Amino acid sequence: MMLRSTGIALALAVALTGSPSQAADGAQVYALTGTCGVMTIDGNDLASQCDGKLVSFTTPNGRVGFIFTVGDMMLTFSGRGEDQTSLAGERASQPIDTIRLAHPDQDPEKLDTRPGSGTCVYGNPFARAMTVSCTVTAQQQLYRGEFVTDGTPPAGGAM
Repeated sequence: MMLRSTGIALALAVALTGSPSQAADGAQVYALTGTCGVMTIDGNDLASQCDGKLVSFTTPNGRVGFIFTVGDMMLTFSGRGEDQTSLAGERASQPIDTIRLAHPDQDPEKLDTRPGSGTCVYGNPFARAMTVSCTVTAQQQLYRGEFVTDGTPPAGGAM
């Protein structure tokens, strides 16, 4: 089942700001295309339901994250951008402190938000194909997402 455009827009705004009542003005949002090879939610392997799109974002308040689309839901990994560290080979490690699960037709005020602990490691999508690899533990469950871009430069920019 495909997410409807309004559902995607609302879930994206909530993922970026933490609340549907806050504006996402000034956020940097990029859509990446490629292949999702790993997707684990609540310890369940859902890789076959993960699609070929990933959204990368940075909010005006400094949160950085990635949104994976899995079947009819979205899984967001996010953390404070100021905690990010540079790695060799134009890569970065982003500590993750929150995950969010969003389903279509879900009340945006009641998104499943879980504190977590883990990281997303990723490369420069403007330079070449790269991998985004996130591993987080939240509420004693494992959440993993791995996405390999196809080398197409990301679409998007400031909202």
